[in-house]
Amino acid sequence: MIFTTAVLLYVQVTASGGLASDRLHIRAADCVSGTPVVAILTKTACPTPTDAAGRTVPSCSEKRSQGYYCYDSGFCCDKLGACFGCQGSQCQTKTVETTTTSFDPSCATTTTLTRGTPLPSVMPPIQANQNPVIYKGCVSKDMWALTFDDGPSPNIPPLLELLKSQNIKATFFVNGKNYADLETNEADKTNLKAIYDAGHQVASHTYQHADMATLQDDALWQQIYLNDKAVYSVIGVSPRHFRFPFLSHNARADDALTTWGFKIIDISVDTLDYEHVNTTDQASFFSLNDQSWKSTFVQANSQVSLNHDFVPLIVPYITSFIAEIKSLGYRFVRVDECIGDTKPYN
Repeated sequence: MIFTTAVLLYVQVTASGGLASDRLHIRAADCVSGTPVVAILTKTACPTPTDAAGRTVPSCSEKRSQGYYCYDSGFCCDKLGACFGCQGSQCQTKTVETTTTSFDPSCATTTTLTRGTPLPSVMPPIQANQNPVIYKGCVSKDMWALTFDDGPSPNIPPLLELLKSQNIKATFFVNGKNYADLETNEADKTNLKAIYDAGHQVASHTYQHADMATLQDDALWQQIYLNDKAVYSVIGVSPRHFRFPFLSHNARADDALTTWGFKIIDISVDTLDYEHVNTTDQASFFSLNDQSWKSTFVQANSQVSLNHDFVPLIVPYITSFIAEIKSLGYRFVRVDECIGDTKPYN
């Protein structure tokens, strides 16, 4: 994970028992480079812990040397030797300022950089008559928001390589359980993290690609909450841009998403590539897609286009698609830039 800012971030150590109560202020760029840093650590002062049988539990340093970061009895250690997870009157909390010249540079992969707030598990009440804005275009006529739905699919690595070679940032509307399983499949998690780390925008598309126009309130919330939980567990932020599966919605769903703090993103042009997914001849696939999006294209307007990264021929098609859109004078942007939103995540 590469950071270009020196802004102080919170770093929370993650242990098998959950997020640590200790927070470490550290410049993320230093974390990556291994540069000496000044750590301001809230430590929990613990007595020598014992397990249920009264046996002394090994010290932090002893456990670390064995490759462990948690005591067997629930007492945990962070990389600077502070313990946490102590319960009740056994512990007192105090703040200690500590300077270290040997902060482990592997923290970029072994800690969670907490930059956002996930959705609560309990559904916030839906407020009626929200009159939401449904975004189908951009703030500038020369903008083109390239978007992909339903992933992240196994096509993500070559697609990201293509976008990188073209210096293009796109937006991916992802599902927790559809063509990917963001809860249990490590390759899918890796692909989602790669999207985010490459600077592309990650947005929500429900947990199971459900038709939100057909669902009652509780089911609406579950589709949003479970997807947010899955995405947040991988990239540490909570997306606040949303697209309805099948582009299907009603007033209640619109009110729900708006109440819950989402911006609703629609489209202006659609390649209908998912309808052409069984077309194996590349020239025919290209032609069908082009006919579809050009049927609603108005060159005087900005555009939000829809593609699907699970389509087998998506990478060669997008290569051709990008060249044509550039020839029309458009510049590719993420959805947040397209609509002028500076906060696509919580």
